[in-house]
Amino acid sequence: RVLDVFARDEDDPLSESLRYARNQAISKIVKHERITWEQKADVATLLGLQFSPKQEEILRDEHQIRVTRAGRRGGKTWLAAFEAVAVMVKKPGAFLWVVAPDLRFTYRCWEVIVEFLDKLVAQGVVQYKRKSDSQTRMIIELTNGSRVEGESAQEGKNLQGVALDAVILDEI
Repeated sequence: RVLDVFARDEDDPLSESLRYARNQAISKIVKHERITWEQKADVATLLGLQFSPKQEEILRDEHQIRVTRAGRRGGKTWLAAFEAVAVMVKKPGAFLWVVAPDLRFTYRCWEVIVEFLDKLVAQGVVQYKRKSDSQTRMIIELTNGSRVEGESAQEGKNLQGVALDAVILDEI
């Protein structure tokens, strides 16, 4: 299931390597039981978050692949990072990727994920361990076995060989 795919404008077509990377990432998703809106709302309450009607509509959507198009500063990355955290917290053992055109873009979403997780740690809800702190290798593992990795789409061939519970494609 693709958490959120952030589409570019039609006049800004994907490069061939990004298209390949996107297709590789999507092909790695395995079928699994998805978390419910109620579970997402529970995590949102713990984080003290409120959603706009459009954001709630996106989070409630049951489709396997969702595309979110919105203007700049519309909260797309923030919403995707929230859903990644909700999946990690409510689905023990989940394995997720955050993929963007390059590691600089991946790191933007990564920082939001870490911010959300830090809030949950402060409340005693979860514990996590960063397996890497650099912007070249991003891995976080929760004590419940859930894991998220930050990846770059620059080399789409590197996005092979794993089965994922979810993937966020940001700015692809």
